[in-house]
Amino acid sequence: RFQKRNYPSQQVFWTAGRGWGLRTLVPIKEGEFVNEYVGELITYEETERRVKLARKNNVKDFYFLVLDKDRVIDAGPRGNLSRFANHSCDPNLRTEKWNITGDLRVGLFAVRAIEAGEELTFEYGVESEFRGDTIFHCLCGAETCTGFMGRSKKLGGVPSLADSTLLSTSGSNGTSNGRHSNKNRIRTSNITGELDADTCFGCGLTGQLIACQMSKCSRKFHPKCIKVKGQSFRNRSPTQRWICPSHRCDVCGIDANIACADCLSSFCDEHRTENMRGIYCLLHGQE
Repeated sequence: RFQKRNYPSQQVFWTAGRGWGLRTLVPIKEGEFVNEYVGELITYEETERRVKLARKNNVKDFYFLVLDKDRVIDAGPRGNLSRFANHSCDPNLRTEKWNITGDLRVGLFAVRAIEAGEELTFEYGVESEFRGDTIFHCLCGAETCTGFMGRSKKLGGVPSLADSTLLSTSGSNGTSNGRHSNKNRIRTSNITGELDADTCFGCGLTGQLIACQMSKCSRKFHPKCIKVKGQSFRNRSPTQRWICPSHRCDVCGIDANIACADCLSSFCDEHRTENMRGIYCLLHGQE
């Protein structure tokens, strides 16, 4: 699907109060591939240079997306229609990283059925190391709107738990993968090269899985592949709501607002500085 670029018909339009937006001209099914986020591949150093230059010239629209620990996608100069998709706190699209014939790509997929004429949106994760002191106010109008892009009212911080971290003021699940070593790396099907949502996030195999019940988290695990912080999974009540470890700080166990882009290690504001290097934990930041 990535290689054929078979996207549903889409159209750029002028929104009321939020600049340009993107809408679908045809109905879209839940889980359908909607678009690929493309652009110029640049380094972190070049990203920082462009952000500083943009601020110097009072340019407020960025189209950066973190691809991996070395590269960032800049959809500004060489993007497609996906760059016009606005942020929403209740989006109808999600971002996923796929390994296509050895090349990492970012796709936008429908999280629900979308009607023709409906605006296409996804949730931005505004990375703090590029954000600086800038506060990005959200105008999405959703009932769940936090008022700020990438910020949780509950946490008051800037989470990086989405599937890709978008550094943009215009428009999930890096992929937050398993805990250290080779656990939960980006998985591919031997036939299609596509991420498989019905496999364990820890080992990549099928079987009896438990799904994280945090809103918008799609991770699933074998009971033996995950160690739940502070509790035994096997002694868990059948009615107990289970949340995977990426949503809890590794150090203190409170709500986390940043996770390693290569594993499930996650931290709160107090413990992120000594345990994270950019979007990676200390272990994977050294690779």
